[in-house]
Amino acid sequence: MAQLAADIGKYISGRVIEPFAGSASFFTQTKVDNAILGDINPEVTSCLEGLRDSPDKIVELLGTLKNERDYFDKLKVIKLH
Repeated sequence: MAQLAADIGKYISGRVIEPFAGSASFFTQTKVDNAILGDINPEVTSCLEGLRDSPDKIVELLGTLKNERDYFDKLKVIKLH
């Protein structure tokens, strides 16, 4: 995907709208000056806003996570909403 996005990105000018951001892989692989990312999933949009507004805080929070299977299994069942 990364190479395909980079190749397509060479031919894009102006605004790019990515309505199903998900991992935002297309956006992160292209060099556009004017992009809009969106997603219907509020957890995805919240994560993208956090990365945009407070990248250092995100890195800090990720650093507090344990790299252990049991810990991950407990985290993935937590409902945020």
